[in-house]
Amino acid sequence: MAPRDWLPEGHLALFLRDVLDQMDVNPRLRQYQRGRGPQGYHPQLLLAVRLYGSSTGVFSSRKLATHCESDLALRVLAGGAQSDFRTLSDFRRRRLGEMPHLFREVLQVCRESGLATLGHLSLDGSKYLANASKHKAMSYKRAVEAEGQVEAQIKPLLEQAEAVDLAEDGAYGSAHRGDELPHFQAAAAREPLGHDPGGQSTLGGAGQEPG
Repeated sequence: MAPRDWLPEGHLALFLRDVLDQMDVNPRLRQYQRGRGPQGYHPQLLLAVRLYGSSTGVFSSRKLATHCESDLALRVLAGGAQSDFRTLSDFRRRRLGEMPHLFREVLQVCRESGLATLGHLSLDGSKYLANASKHKAMSYKRAVEAEGQVEAQIKPLLEQAEAVDLAEDGAYGSAHRGDELPHFQAAAAREPLGHDPGGQSTLGGAGQEPG
């Protein structure tokens, strides 16, 4: 079974992935350096993760990075890639000028597909749920009003993401996610069950006297 089959049909993550796969957002992202590591991360992947977070009320780059590891929807949306929080945060900050345009383009496609909401975001303030025929009959004035309502939501979302990341940088330090295990716990977690740092097995030896 493919990972995307683990999510129900019509899930927000699947919808966003299909929308982004059909869009050409690369011209706006072409200059982006693709994050850390030898391969980095595709900017369209980072955009998908950030947009999904904004749609579901998750603004923290650290929480998004954690969800990319453990949340099924984000793992499917990101294609299994696990973006580190610094890359997600830097992507938003470095592309801040393009982010409102990118968000607007994606949300416009969603609205034209007949959605009235995308997660927590309202794509039409009147909650107008359009099917294909109704959408064609939508007046120009109504369309302009809906687009203005969508745009009005984007700036506060980006400002909230910046505020959360700055607060967490102050709390944990810019190089730490904040949920790292203490060194001794991390070392213990890597040891196989029954391993004794002194070289003795701890399994099956209870109650035995040393020879």
